[in-house]
Amino acid sequence: MGIRLQNKNKLIREVLLILAMFSIATVLIVSVDVVTNKEVLEKDGFYKTKGFMEIVRSFNSDVIDLAKNYKSEEYIKSKEYAKDLSSNDIEAKRQELVNKLHDESDKLTYEYNNRINEANAKITSDEADKLKEELNKALQDLKEDYNSKINSTDSLKKDIIDERLENLKDIRKRVESFKNIKYVLIDGNDGTTKSNIQYDPNNIKASFKDNTGFYLKVYGKDGKSNLYKNIYDCNVDIKSNNSGTGNFGSLVNMVSNSDLTIYMSVNEKLSEGDAIYFAYRDFSNLKVKIINEAIVVVVALAIFIISLGVLIYRIKFIDENITSFRRFPLEVRAIGVIAIIVLNIAILVSYYAYYPYRKSEVISLVEIEAIVGIALTLIMLLKLALPIFYKEARQEMVKKALWWKAYELLEKVVKYGKEVTYMRSIFFKAIVVICLGVFVILPLTVFVGFLFSHGVFVYGFIILLLIITLAVFVSAYVFKKLIILDRIIVGAEKITNGNLNYTINIRGQGNLSKLANNINNMKAGLKSSIESEVKSERLKTELITNVSHDLKTPLTSIINYVDLLKRNNASPEDMRNYIDILDRKSQRLKVLIEDLFEASKAASGSLEIYIEKVEVTSLLKQTLAEFEEKIMKTELDFRVIYPERKIYIMADGKKLWRVFENLINNILNYSLRGTRVYITVNYEDGKLKIAMKNISSYELDIDPEEILERFKRGDQSRQTEGSGLGLAIAKSLIELQNGNFNIQIDGDLFKANIEFEEAK
Repeated sequence: MGIRLQNKNKLIREVLLILAMFSIATVLIVSVDVVTNKEVLEKDGFYKTKGFMEIVRSFNSDVIDLAKNYKSEEYIKSKEYAKDLSSNDIEAKRQELVNKLHDESDKLTYEYNNRINEANAKITSDEADKLKEELNKALQDLKEDYNSKINSTDSLKKDIIDERLENLKDIRKRVESFKNIKYVLIDGNDGTTKSNIQYDPNNIKASFKDNTGFYLKVYGKDGKSNLYKNIYDCNVDIKSNNSGTGNFGSLVNMVSNSDLTIYMSVNEKLSEGDAIYFAYRDFSNLKVKIINEAIVVVVALAIFIISLGVLIYRIKFIDENITSFRRFPLEVRAIGVIAIIVLNIAILVSYYAYYPYRKSEVISLVEIEAIVGIALTLIMLLKLALPIFYKEARQEMVKKALWWKAYELLEKVVKYGKEVTYMRSIFFKAIVVICLGVFVILPLTVFVGFLFSHGVFVYGFIILLLIITLAVFVSAYVFKKLIILDRIIVGAEKITNGNLNYTINIRGQGNLSKLANNINNMKAGLKSSIESEVKSERLKTELITNVSHDLKTPLTSIINYVDLLKRNNASPEDMRNYIDILDRKSQRLKVLIEDLFEASKAASGSLEIYIEKVEVTSLLKQTLAEFEEKIMKTELDFRVIYPERKIYIMADGKKLWRVFENLINNILNYSLRGTRVYITVNYEDGKLKIAMKNISSYELDIDPEEILERFKRGDQSRQTEGSGLGLAIAKSLIELQNGNFNIQIDGDLFKANIEFEEAK
């Protein structure tokens, strides 16, 4: 019988605890919504909502547009209106058509290029040529069609007028869609009016009195604008100028510097079908929801008070409800409490992330999740913290604490410290710190407890502050040394595994700092030696591998013509020709060898780089100026776009000039004659970006990465004067200056991209 009664009390206790925690969690969550939306319970609260104010502002904006900018179809179609169109309007429309022309041309070119590529893949050159002719004709027709509009001011004006007529229709449609708004607009300049009601000109305000829930009058005069707002039911008349219009400030600014006057009202009894009606429906649903939530909060609060009272006064909750948690040490309980708090924070963050999106139900699914999470958190928090208040449990908690493990660990540390000679001083310091904690701080803590228990609060508080200060400094010292030791161990292990770029960052004095510096110095010496050896071997290997490639042709020519000269059977004119050819081939061989050495040095990183602040635009202009004569001979149309301001980067000016020289030479050697070359320099997201685009005279059936290899050319026949080293040298030089270089190929379009961080 006693066991059954005990089990029954335990069940009641658990139910009451769960009920109390769920009740207070409900109060915490639901009350947030009630407090946040309390204005919906005020009289005429709908007219104070942001949604309503935005609808009013938008409606009046359309009405003002009708009066000031659009007026009527006849006004827009009139010759005076077309004549008064500003040059800015016409130029904007012209630019719009230019942009459309570019977009449609790009789209058409892209579509035809895909079809041409497919034809080329099927080895049907006739079809590909036919498609190219179709593309050129389509582009020409498109250009002529658009140019006829772009170059005709009358055509541009017609497009503007047609567009504004469509805008007029849209604005009228929006204004006429509001069934619950009545308005009168009067233009004091010419006396014109716009309205959707019958009104008395001598007493306009009286025309809005019937079925009016909200009334507004806005007018501007002599450069000032004012606002009268009157809600008939409240019998309130508020007047304010520009500085006091609150949420209607933007509306007042619309009529500034004009002689417009707007009278507007919203019906008290709303009809279905417009934005005002739907906004009020949502407001009414929210109001019902908030009232129901307020009732839920009151009921939940009452349940919490009753449940908590029964638990405390009628059931021995604290003495009987902690047996299942006695086996956990104090430290484990502390971790549990922290984990529960973190979980609770995560739940609240999730709830408030959802909060702006409100639904009509009294308590949503997300709110239920938050209530359950907080209730469970509170229950677990109570069960973990209550043993502190229970004497028997408190004694058992002390016996099962982790202090004794600290003592065992101290013994092991002392024993190990005696065996390690180099680290003896460190372990000695650790032993001193631990002994200080055990034999000084702990007794002082007990003494402070004794003073507090005997009412000596002042001295107890002073000693407690001293203990806390001492403990903080000692702990900081110990943690600092342990962190330094851990960094040294990790760093030494990484350096041993071959990571010679890793540096042990430790400041200060002492044995540990000296040890870290010595390891860093050893690593730096080893790294320098390895890098020097690797660079030397790499340069030798690459030189031996590539020295014979592309050198045979000029060398063979030299040998053959020397042999012809040795025969002595050639005429003097032929001999002069042979000597000229020998000179050209020798110079060609010299350039190839120089390029080969420069490419090998750049790839191995053995070139000397002098980084300085370089203004890119000036350097590029200088390079193009030096190539001006060659550019004129190639019949290429260079289009260069520079940024509006100067952009500086950190680079080697001579090496960067060499990159520009290689890329421009590449364009001159491989571009299709009579085509355009685009060079753009722009600034984006803190980076300088240079792009050089040209149309190749050869079919580029090659991977962009492959063309960056040394001795790779776009023309597989190798009939040009290129060495196949220019792009490889450019890429290596850019990367040596901490930049990025890449190639993009799209059909016959070849694009080289350079990217640098802007210098600060």
